[in-house]
Amino acid sequence: MALIASDILFEGCDFISNDADLGGGACFLDRYQTQSPVTFDGCNAFFRSCTFHDNEALQAGAMEIDAGSPTIVKCSFTENRATSSSELTGGGAIKYYGHPPEGHGTSLVTIYNTDFLENHAHNLGGAIFSSKSQGLLMMNGLLALNTCGGNGAAIHYFGDPETAGMIVNTTIADNHASGATGQPTIPGVNGETGGIYTDQYVESGSLFIKNSILWGNTDESSGTDTEEAQLQNVVADAIDVTYSCVQDLSQFAGTGNIGADPEFQAGGYHLQGDSP
Repeated sequence: MALIASDILFEGCDFISNDADLGGGACFLDRYQTQSPVTFDGCNAFFRSCTFHDNEALQAGAMEIDAGSPTIVKCSFTENRATSSSELTGGGAIKYYGHPPEGHGTSLVTIYNTDFLENHAHNLGGAIFSSKSQGLLMMNGLLALNTCGGNGAAIHYFGDPETAGMIVNTTIADNHASGATGQPTIPGVNGETGGIYTDQYVESGSLFIKNSILWGNTDESSGTDTEEAQLQNVVADAIDVTYSCVQDLSQFAGTGNIGADPEFQAGGYHLQGDSP
């Protein structure tokens, strides 16, 4: 299905076990791509209460966004895979690129109350790979148990210097960057940051994180239980963190941040009653 220059709502839909030769195992938004089961051209799609499971593509295992401003609400992305190890590829669940061709709009991605679990990228961004994005707003999300062969098992982010991303009330936990198969964005740097990794293309103030938890993420570069495995600035001050819980808190010991164990309930990521 190809959708051109229109807005559409998907509600309660299941995108399961689809595959694409290039990008977007289940959905592709813009850029004349027709290999995916659903292709959009210049439209703003709204996904509510949808399931994306076991989809696969060379990049963007479930969804690739080259233009349009999709809104994703109360959805789940589980066990999707991006299989390419080529440079600057990835996004086990989602990859989005913020500089569409002239006349094809912008890519502003809004994600609410959505879970990303057990997705894998052979290279960058086990759950989400943001490539020169013009905006990400994520609220009330869970990114857990995602893996990648390169950097940023939960999110690999490099944003447009003219805009900024924001992550609020989101738990990012138990993701792992192995460094086993990825192509580094910086020569010789690979397998870094199980949580959120920002690379050398971002500028200061590119990503804001507030009221969030980054805990239990691991990588092959800095080891386990380190701040660098939770989130990493390659460029100084690229990430601004406030009122959040960050394991091994040091560099990001800013306004309202703590380094205490969040005390998840057994078998999940809800907080216990005495959580700090």
